[in-house]
Amino acid sequence: MKIPSELVPRCPVCGAPVTTNLRADDKFVEDEGWHAAADNYEKFLKSCEGKRLCFWNSAWVPVVGLSRTL
Repeated sequence: MKIPSELVPRCPVCGAPVTTNLRADDKFVEDEGWHAAADNYEKFLKSCEGKRLCFWNSAWVPVVGLSRTL
């Protein structure tokens, strides 16, 4: 399957193809919004300590080095 190049979003400034913000290269953005979301997630995990919970991820997302025992 090939996506037509005219359907790939482009940067309005430089015209480069736009990609998702994945930690796959040196262009990953950790701005204020990212840090706020990370802090909220950490608070959520701490609120689950001592509880018997199962977190089910319905999508395969490779996360290297991010495992945690509650």
